[in-house]
Amino acid sequence: MPAISRPAQTQTLGQIRHESRQRNPHRSRFIQPSYWLPVAEWPAALRARWEIYEREVEFQIRPITLKERRGTLQRYVGFLTHIQPTPIQQWEELFEVTHVDRYVRWQAKTHEVRILAWSIHFVDLLHTIARHQQLPQAGPLRDYRRKLPAATPLRDKQYQMPTLPELEQVANHLLQDGRIQPQRYYPWTHHPGLRSAMRFQRGLMLKLLIRIPMRSRTLREMQFDRHLFKADGRWRLLFGPEDLKIARRRGRPNKFDPDWPEDLVAPLETFRTTYRPRFPNADRSAVVFLTQTGNPFNGDELHAALDGACLQYLGKRFYPHWIRTIYATTMLEQGVPVETVAAALNDTPRTIYYAYYETRAHQHYGKAQDALQQILRQR
Repeated sequence: MPAISRPAQTQTLGQIRHESRQRNPHRSRFIQPSYWLPVAEWPAALRARWEIYEREVEFQIRPITLKERRGTLQRYVGFLTHIQPTPIQQWEELFEVTHVDRYVRWQAKTHEVRILAWSIHFVDLLHTIARHQQLPQAGPLRDYRRKLPAATPLRDKQYQMPTLPELEQVANHLLQDGRIQPQRYYPWTHHPGLRSAMRFQRGLMLKLLIRIPMRSRTLREMQFDRHLFKADGRWRLLFGPEDLKIARRRGRPNKFDPDWPEDLVAPLETFRTTYRPRFPNADRSAVVFLTQTGNPFNGDELHAALDGACLQYLGKRFYPHWIRTIYATTMLEQGVPVETVAAALNDTPRTIYYAYYETRAHQHYGKAQDALQQILRQR
């Protein structure tokens, strides 16, 4: 494969981050749209019932999951308050199919599609809450969900996603750029070499995702000594139930403990001793990967960092969660058993078949016809 070169015109990471946030504010999990209404400003009855729900599930789901659910409802209540004013005073009214349908249709109209995947997730969330609290609206919400059409993708995965070799070359370029000493220091930082460190870090993160296609949240929350540590002279990874999206599997606490890739040991040591100390707060934070301000990444920031690198080197977009789709599809096409792929992703074979193999759906019919012709010729 020929070496990758940068397109003639590129965007800075700041421009790409700004574009990513402005492009789809309704779908961002971390950047709230202008119409949202914080829980503190909800009617008293709604606020009290939400606080009850928080107490009920705080030990059952991860804090960041609860934060995302709060953000989703803040958008929904904001829509009912600011966009299409609806006099909602009681908690149960939020789960009425009439109001839910108005929100789903408004989102589809805003994005000029039939229906958004985010809208389907929103309905699933409301049904989950209603079922948990045994609300009478749970049944109608379930029926409404079943009647929703398939979501309209806002991007064509089959043709837009980069390949694993392309991502590997991007990561190699980032590591190489990080090793180049800058000719000058930038006035916005009191941390010399931070820009080079940021490039090297992005290269290491991307290489790690290619080899261990973990979820974005797992990568962002990884900590030294807790998740990444040395044992018997080797670097190891360990994520327990409290660190994983699926806390229990087959009735037992879930665990994900892949070995740190051997070919990334040297880059990790270099990053830990040479590049990571250049980040603000590096000596006080246990989080492995930090932003330029010395804080853990949130979802949008990690997306912008890796998406920006792929745009600069490939001219293609990249979303961190895509790595799981790319990895699974590539491995299945290479004949790797689905059980092996599921174990590598800490997922289930059913999910692999259902969600990840879709990116090559257009090839299945042709493959089936080729196989049939071979069978017929054997007679």
